[in-house]
Amino acid sequence: MYGFEYGTKDRRVLDFLSIQRQNELYWPVLQPSVQRHYTADKWMLDCFMRAASVRTAETYGLLHPDFGVTREHESLQTAEDFRRLLWRHRPRSLIMKPRGGGGGNLVFRFDPVFDGESVWLEASGVRLEVEEALQRVPLRACSNEIHGWLIQERVIQHAELDRLNASSLNTARLISFLTKKGDCQIQAAIMRIGRQGKVIDNWSRGGVAAAVDVETGILGSGVLKAEDGVHLVESHPDSGERLAGFQVPFWRESVELVGQMARHFSGVKSIGWDVAITPEGPVLIEGNNRWGLRSLQAHGKGYLSKEVRRELKRYGVEFPTRWPSLGASLRRMAWDRLNKLRPKPEGT
Repeated sequence: MYGFEYGTKDRRVLDFLSIQRQNELYWPVLQPSVQRHYTADKWMLDCFMRAASVRTAETYGLLHPDFGVTREHESLQTAEDFRRLLWRHRPRSLIMKPRGGGGGNLVFRFDPVFDGESVWLEASGVRLEVEEALQRVPLRACSNEIHGWLIQERVIQHAELDRLNASSLNTARLISFLTKKGDCQIQAAIMRIGRQGKVIDNWSRGGVAAAVDVETGILGSGVLKAEDGVHLVESHPDSGERLAGFQVPFWRESVELVGQMARHFSGVKSIGWDVAITPEGPVLIEGNNRWGLRSLQAHGKGYLSKEVRRELKRYGVEFPTRWPSLGASLRRMAWDRLNKLRPKPEGT
């Protein structure tokens, strides 16, 4: 995926963090706290962000047939409950997403249409009854035993980001890192841009991931995920807008917003935050305790820079800086093979 030949001894390979090493060494040390579960539960995180007075998307409630509730603590379990919510708030456009979801899976957009005493939900140009629209959503489905669906007003993004792709909310993914001194660093960032006609911007779902200079907010080249690795793109494949040199609006304010929120998670040192840019400034969409490593490194620059290694070492996390000897490589392979052969304890 990163453009290196198998078996290469290119020194730059050592700057790339592997998923295996991330799971074995990185996450256990940097995310030991139960606070990490807040980012896995979008409803809990939304409540937390509001309590912290962080600017975020407008959330109307949690929809579920058994325990759905609005932010006014009223029932949100039936189509009639949903209809009442629509009349109360009269949103221009809605996003529905699973409370415990990820990767852009099962995200729905509905545009309410108010006509006299009736309200409809429009999806992809098709007008639906409220009951019919909700039948499209697997309301009892759940991810990681986290039930329910967030009902949010669709965020209207800055006109500059509409130039890249107008159908999706294009978000910046900023990787925050809390140092031993309690400072918040932005160690890396990418801009995620959807494809024409798509609602989501996720790289794993066909979107474009463009490198971002964390100091300036200026984009570099973009990458598309492909079966044979990644394809480098200088311009958006649909809109034709050039990516390299594009200035993300309100970048300094976005960095400040992420720093404000990251400091509330003192037990989770590394989080990937998704930030939308509106005409009025940045809006925090969500945090990810397992942020995407591949989309970050796919631009040809490994995560393990000298600065990152220095901060990780202060937590006792170190990765190789030179190629291991043949003996060490064989021992590692034997150890990995042995671990795979060992029976797992019951209940795991």
